[in-house]
Amino acid sequence: KYAFKFNIFLVPHFLAMNVLASGDKVMITSMVGKAQTAIYGVSYTAASTILIFWQAIEASWTPWLYEHLKDNNKEPVKERANQIITMFAVISVLCMLFAPEIMTILASGIYMEGIYVVPSVTAGVYFMAVYALYMRVEYYSKKTSATMVGSVAVAVANVVLNYIFIQLYGYRAAGYTTLVCYIFLYLFHFWYTRFIGMKNIY
Repeated sequence: KYAFKFNIFLVPHFLAMNVLASGDKVMITSMVGKAQTAIYGVSYTAASTILIFWQAIEASWTPWLYEHLKDNNKEPVKERANQIITMFAVISVLCMLFAPEIMTILASGIYMEGIYVVPSVTAGVYFMAVYALYMRVEYYSKKTSATMVGSVAVAVANVVLNYIFIQLYGYRAAGYTTLVCYIFLYLFHFWYTRFIGMKNIY
């Protein structure tokens, strides 16, 4: 019963995140073409390599965070969170700066035009990491109902924005629409953690 109540709201959240992560590729295929989807896909993969760093960080961060929240010891959390997110920002910027080199390793020829997609997707991954910090606090507080609302709203917004801007600016626009959606998701979780009384964590 406990697990059901905790997770029932997370199912739509994860489905919405799947739409946000892969919906742009589906829309590029249907609106522009398979060749552009392939270019975007390679660029997305290149930018997403930094997720390896984030997953490693978060695996050790989460239990450490919960231990400190249990002891109501918030000051070290603030300090360490600032250090982590600054370090990940540096990694993200390096990924943007070395986009041509990364793309050269992963692909060549026509795929090289995808270097212009890497910065927007990398920035989106960065904001994904930032909002994940706030979601860990929501998990700890067992407040997951609103998580579903924010995620579904952003997924719908992503589909609408893709439909508008891919037609206007081509497949590269999908990177920027996804970035905007992750920024809004971050702002939503930033607000929600304060709404549930956890405003002094970060």
